[in-house]
Amino acid sequence: MTLKNSELTGTNGNQFWTDQSTYDINVLNNTITNGARWGVVLEISSKAVVAGNVIAGNAHDGLMISNTNNVSVWNNTLVGNGRSGLAIAQDKRRITQLSVSGHDPRRAQPDLSMPWTTTNVTVGNNIFTGGPASKSTIYLVEAWDRALNAEQMATYSNGNVFSQPAVGTPKLATVWGNAGAYSTNFVTFSDYVAATGRDRNSYHHLGSSPVGSNYQPVSAISSRNTTVGQPLPSDVAAKLGRAAGTRYLGAWR
Repeated sequence: MTLKNSELTGTNGNQFWTDQSTYDINVLNNTITNGARWGVVLEISSKAVVAGNVIAGNAHDGLMISNTNNVSVWNNTLVGNGRSGLAIAQDKRRITQLSVSGHDPRRAQPDLSMPWTTTNVTVGNNIFTGGPASKSTIYLVEAWDRALNAEQMATYSNGNVFSQPAVGTPKLATVWGNAGAYSTNFVTFSDYVAATGRDRNSYHHLGSSPVGSNYQPVSAISSRNTTVGQPLPSDVAAKLGRAAGTRYLGAWR
């Protein structure tokens, strides 16, 4: 399934939603704004590239990855959504549970090529904000069944922009899951980096909006393309029509 170079706006449900064993998903260079629920949801699926998109102003999370593995999340602008900019989550469903709905009847089951576990998600060169609600966060990585820790779920996270108008708005910078225990809630970006070692080269933008008109990054962001941004992986670059190794923050406009 490929959604590319398109505009989705103002829908009543999740604006783009893959569910029930969708395989090989590409969400590229789209503008997905002002929906009544989630902007983009990847659920009980596998293998996806979400890159070059503006996902903004949706009522819930900008991008939700749920029980979906092998996902590349690069160069998106995820701003002004009602909850997290990016939520990476896991619930109790697994492909081995044949009584659970969502299996592809064309495949022999259980289809272990699609385990319904959120692992191997890479996150780079995105611009994030959190939502206005007191329990919102900029970035969430959490297994609700506590079977996985955040490091297993998001295997790479760096070169991103974490933006908030003030420390404590939203209340949390990140939620970081722990296997067999409650998640750790980080109020400040610096505490998250120090504790997890992730996003060491990412930028904490405090105060003004990280984007201006047409969701263009403001100069405080664009001036850091080459110092904060990480080299664009070759497989993602090929899908976007960009040069491999390009360092750029957020979606191209």
